[in-house]
Amino acid sequence: MKKSSVLFFFLVVILFSCNKETKKLSNIPSIDFSSITDSIVQGSEDTILIHFGFADGDADLGMNSDSADLYLKSSWDSTWQDYYFPTDIPNNLKDPSKGLQGAATLKLLAALFVLDSQHPNGDTVNFEFYIKDQAGHTSNHILTTSVFIKP
Repeated sequence: MKKSSVLFFFLVVILFSCNKETKKLSNIPSIDFSSITDSIVQGSEDTILIHFGFADGDADLGMNSDSADLYLKSSWDSTWQDYYFPTDIPNNLKDPSKGLQGAATLKLLAALFVLDSQHPNGDTVNFEFYIKDQAGHTSNHILTTSVFIKP
């Protein structure tokens, strides 16, 4: 997959609680899989949308555009592709004393998924991904459910 062809965006929904008794988040980031697009038509303007939640206790995600934050590979390829959290998350939301948590969506263009001659009637693909914060802490790995690529 070409990085320049893949659009990555986040919808960060901050879930801070005013309750002082809120449990402190771990400085090791964590992610949880929410959902993924069921199917797409190859070469079309369709997109694969991977929705997931994230949490990081020291709130150091998306702070530096020089290092990747999210790593993804498909079941069609063993190469890890790197992506970036947005660097424009407001500083008042990146409070290490409260942590950072929210929801995000990774958007992959259908045009990047081309069926080969062994699968003329379609094929499935799934993804494994994880995040890494600026301190170098690596989250758990998540495996998505499958997406069917239609011819």
